[in-house]
Amino acid sequence: MKRPDVSQARRSLLVFACLLVVLTALVEWLIFRTGKNLKEVSGLYVAALMWTPFAASLAARLALREGFADVSFRWGGKPGWRSVGLAVAYPVLVGFLAYGVAWGSGAAEFQAPELAKFPWM
Repeated sequence: MKRPDVSQARRSLLVFACLLVVLTALVEWLIFRTGKNLKEVSGLYVAALMWTPFAASLAARLALREGFADVSFRWGGKPGWRSVGLAVAYPVLVGFLAYGVAWGSGAAEFQAPELAKFPWM
């Protein structure tokens, strides 16, 4: 397997970072123009903000003609399932730990969320 060129990797990362800043700033500016805070704006703005890393990555790869062969989204095998399990379990464990300590110490009170209220509804 060919070793990736460090200067090419740095250039790719720089292009990605610049695109990410520009796209995020654009969406943030559109949200700011509404005069509302992030909880009050349409869910489309929030979704657009969440998808900016993907858009920046896609644009950088296409602009630099890097292709997608080196991006591995393979699910097969024991390492793949171990990674999926870790990706699911880690946020749950961290959440239990953080909220457990906060509630147990009295630093925070439990407040049940409103049922079925999503930002885009």
